[in-house]
Amino acid sequence: MNFSRAFVFPFKDQEWFKKLLIPGLVSLIPIVGQLLLMGFGLNVAKRVIRKDVEELPELDFGDDLKRGFMAFVVGLGYGLPIILLSLLMSIVLVAIGGFSGESNSNETVMMIYLVLQSCFGIFAVIYGLAMSFFSSAALGNFLAEGEQLSAAFRFTEIWSFLKTAIVPYLIVIAGAFVANLIGGLGSIICVVGLLITLPYAIAVYGHLLGQAYNEAQAIKTT
Repeated sequence: MNFSRAFVFPFKDQEWFKKLLIPGLVSLIPIVGQLLLMGFGLNVAKRVIRKDVEELPELDFGDDLKRGFMAFVVGLGYGLPIILLSLLMSIVLVAIGGFSGESNSNETVMMIYLVLQSCFGIFAVIYGLAMSFFSSAALGNFLAEGEQLSAAFRFTEIWSFLKTAIVPYLIVIAGAFVANLIGGLGSIICVVGLLITLPYAIAVYGHLLGQAYNEAQAIKTT
């Protein structure tokens, strides 16, 4: 994978400012704007997977909105276990909190409360990291397989990608972290700057996502 390439490719397009500004402006629309921005990034990933000419795509309202919504569904699907567990844990902790108010052994009950809370916090962090890897591989498979939602949930296939190409997907996670830092610079320099830096960050993530899928496929075929 070429880490730096993902960060410089947008500026090779002579119309990069316009192509980033339009998604940035659209992202101001509540909910729909965020879905469109994610769809825009996935369009970048799709073009990299197909080895199209590396230039920024024009925002496509219909297709990008659909891709963004599908990405939301994928994220929701992979996040559902921790969401359900969070709800269950909240009920348990509330019950323990209520019990401690009526119990004579408050110290023991509070110790159980703190241990459960700490264990869940550690588990949530680990699960969140694992979900980042799985959802990245899932989105790559979704794009490569004709944007079929079922392709994002072929767990055996996705696990195979991760086992054979863990380093490329580590690079995706690291790149997404760096890109998000850059995206946040817009709010430091000037709030208006977010209209460029956020679409830029999502385009970088999309490029890395596409590269990781191609790398995984290359490793599998060798």
